[in-house]
Amino acid sequence: MSDLGAAPKTLPDARARGVQGSAQAWSDESSFLALDLGRKSSGVAYGSLRLASPQAVGVVKHRVGFALEPFAAFVKEWSPTALVVGVPYHPDGQAHENTRFAKRVARQLRERFGLAVLEVDERYSTTEALRDGAKPHNVDALSACVILNQFFEQLRQDAARLSIDAALEPETASSVAPPSAPLSTSPGRSSSFLSHES
Repeated sequence: MSDLGAAPKTLPDARARGVQGSAQAWSDESSFLALDLGRKSSGVAYGSLRLASPQAVGVVKHRVGFALEPFAAFVKEWSPTALVVGVPYHPDGQAHENTRFAKRVARQLRERFGLAVLEVDERYSTTEALRDGAKPHNVDALSACVILNQFFEQLRQDAARLSIDAALEPETASSVAPPSAPLSTSPGRSSSFLSHES
């Protein structure tokens, strides 16, 4: 059983912690496709808040230039609530060309699929995937798993923060403000590994 949190929840002060998104409320039915974007290949991972354990589901090979269309098959198959995109930065937090590329693709994904697209700082996702045993054929998909794990970890921290706020609220808020409900989730879906080319 995960402590991620159930509906409604938000990502308060998200920008400062590396997860960038709107004040979208997620339920424990929410599911996410994470993308580790690359100009030659992109990894895709799936995870739901019920399971909170990302699964590598495929790699898109961009043989004739980067294209969004191959991602449509994953969106159709997995029907995610939202997309999570890894955005790389220099170690000191400064943006570079791949940062701009990922942010541009994130905007295009929002327009193409009509889904919320959340941005996660993914400076070391490939390094972590390789450390965990990724091979050349699946490193992109496993990097997408790392990105989605980072997103879920932020939700855990948000849930813990909300629980603390709820526990403190009776002492600090007026008597008319009810404390927040506790947050919980339960287990869910597995996946298969796919490959798509553009």
